[in-house]
This record gives sequence, structure tokens and C-alpha cells, in this order.
Amino acid sequence: MSSPRNYRGKPVDGTGWVKGFRAAPDQIMIWDEERGVGSMIQVIPESVGQETGRKDKDGVEIYEGDMVRQLVTSTPKDIYRDKVVVYDQCSMKLEEKDGWSSFLEWPATVCLEVIGNITDKPELLKEQG
Repeated sequence: MSSPRNYRGKPVDGTGWVKGFRAAPDQIMIWDEERGVGSMIQVIPESVGQETGRKDKDGVEIYEGDMVRQLVTSTPKDIYRDKVVVYDQCSMKLEEKDGWSSFLEWPATVCLEVIGNITDKPELLKEQG
């Protein structure tokens, strides 16, 4: 396993999301507390995203591949930018369609709102810009 952080992935059967440890590029290991056993779930490799350890303004966990809306300025008029979360080692980075990116540190995440992810809502990437 590549990291102690949890991962999220979309099962190949298309049902919901599973969270656990990344065992392989296309597998997530989940733990069944009641039975005390682990299970391997095959997931769509492109859907796998690492937990960043951060939450948005509403307390929603932020994962790599999430689309977030960021409040850029509050004066004189609020400006919002939609960005994709990229997680690299210990840093959470936000990328825009035009290639612009920024690193984000706490408490800046209080200005973020998760609005979807690139697996469930790829159209958000097209709207961005």
C-alpha cells in the first residue's frame, strides 16, 4: 500500500463509491468491521483518488479528483473559480483548465465547496474556464 491515507474509487459495476486502502491501481481494500475481514473491490482506475485530509466549508471530505468551487475574492463582488483537486505527497493543489494551479494550505479550505468530481460529473471540466 502506497500511503496510510484512505482512497476512494468507483466500482466497475457502477455502484456508489468505496473507501479504503489502494491495493493496486484498480483495486481498493475495504474492511468489514462486523466480520473482521478485508475485501478487494475492483474499481475504475481513473476514478481512484486519495483523501487529502482536508474538508470543505461544509465539512465534506476532499479527495483528489474532486471539483471544488473556490471563493477568490470577496470585494467588491464575490468571484468564484471552479478547480480540480490534485494531491501530491503532502500538498493539496488546485488546477484550472487553463493550466494555472495553486497550492492550498489550511485554513484556506474554508473558502472551498466540493461541487462534484471528475468521474461522476465530467461536464464540470468542460464548463470550467
